[in-house]
Amino acid sequence: MNAHEIMGYLFFQSVEKFQKQKHKTLFDEFVEQSPANGLISYSGNGWCKITHSIVDGEFLKIAGQRDIITVEARFNMVNNVPEGDNGFYEIKGGSFAGKGTFLNILRMPREDLDFQARDSADFTHFFICHSHSSPKGIHFLRWRIALKDFLN
Repeated sequence: MNAHEIMGYLFFQSVEKFQKQKHKTLFDEFVEQSPANGLISYSGNGWCKITHSIVDGEFLKIAGQRDIITVEARFNMVNNVPEGDNGFYEIKGGSFAGKGTFLNILRMPREDLDFQARDSADFTHFFICHSHSSPKGIHFLRWRIALKDFLN
């Protein structure tokens, strides 16, 4: 495997911004330009490239990067544990820099992530996650994660 091969993509934003965009979509017919149309790349649209993914029991460790932002995360890809160990993350660079924990992890169909890359057939694992940062609650983030098959 090439060290620079893209294993997937991840996107995170504040839950507040997600709610505002959702509200606009429902009431103003606001639609963001899809990166799938070739005019904007996933990286250009705020997605981080996942360059490493390692299975560790029920958990998956991933590392991603975009511009000055690097992300490392470990999350439970099998069970969503209410108020339990769903994993953690660290973001270096950008406005959401810091560490935090995942509140929930949900496997979702591809359509729920709005992920339609040209090579989307190569992507088979899709997650939507919510997290908060330390100190608790400063940033509530919503994550979308699309991954290619990973090696055990």
